[in-house]
Amino acid sequence: MVEGTVVHIGEKSGLHYRHPRPEWSMEMEHIELSSFPTSDPEDLYNKEELEVLSRDFPQGGFVGFDGDLAVAWV
Repeated sequence: MVEGTVVHIGEKSGLHYRHPRPEWSMEMEHIELSSFPTSDPEDLYNKEELEVLSRDFPQGGFVGFDGDLAVAWV
């Protein structure tokens, strides 16, 4: 079971969106790397930066879940 309040459900996708949490930072990093495969990883957020961002500004983003699997974030 995924922690965190569902703040939106995708009308077409059915994804459950929650505000990011530090414990999801590794999944968020993997999503970003797979979404931008030609980018220099140094130009993208890393796990540690995502942990800080999630702690300091959780309402600034969303993580989309398909069941218990994080599949998107913005």
